[in-house]
Amino acid sequence: MGKKIYDITKELFSSEVYFGDPSPSLTRIQEIKKGDECNLSMLTMCLHNGTHIDAPCHFLDGEKDITTLDLESVIGDCIVVEWSGLFDETSARTVMAQLLKRYGIVKRLLLKGRDVVLNLGGATVLTNYDLCLIGVEKSTVGDEREQEDVEQVHRHLLKNEIVILESLDLSQVKEGAYMLLAQPLKIQGADGAPCRAILLEA
Repeated sequence: MGKKIYDITKELFSSEVYFGDPSPSLTRIQEIKKGDECNLSMLTMCLHNGTHIDAPCHFLDGEKDITTLDLESVIGDCIVVEWSGLFDETSARTVMAQLLKRYGIVKRLLLKGRDVVLNLGGATVLTNYDLCLIGVEKSTVGDEREQEDVEQVHRHLLKNEIVILESLDLSQVKEGAYMLLAQPLKIQGADGAPCRAILLEA
């Protein structure tokens, strides 16, 4: 293939767990050293542990589950932008103007920065552009100190059909253009699903 691959997926058990969510666990139910024919394990987890994608029904009752996700939204060109702190209305307008001037089109946007907070103002501006995906390094979009903001940002993005990709690890990635591949597990009825997210050099 020739292009450098960046694994931007967080290891599941060392990932931050969102407040109130259960932590993941792995249980061995068969072990070779105990005389079993193979090692066999059972994984117990919240669908929003680790690197994952939110389905519309996560915050919009009666809406689509993760199996209905259009894979074109999670596979394709994306832009990584480094930011620190609040990503609000003014920030979103400034960044999008710069990106459109440089790249001409932006379909998928990944915000690099472990302290980036995409609030409702920023999310509202982003929905005015032709985005199909927004990704963050934190375990959630919105300000987790204010549950109302978390809920409003999710609802606004999801009802506008913008895919939310959370809990990324962009520490080894520089700003710029890449190819994103972030297909979620296909789980009927699920309000979200883990994914193995990677970037390819453009």
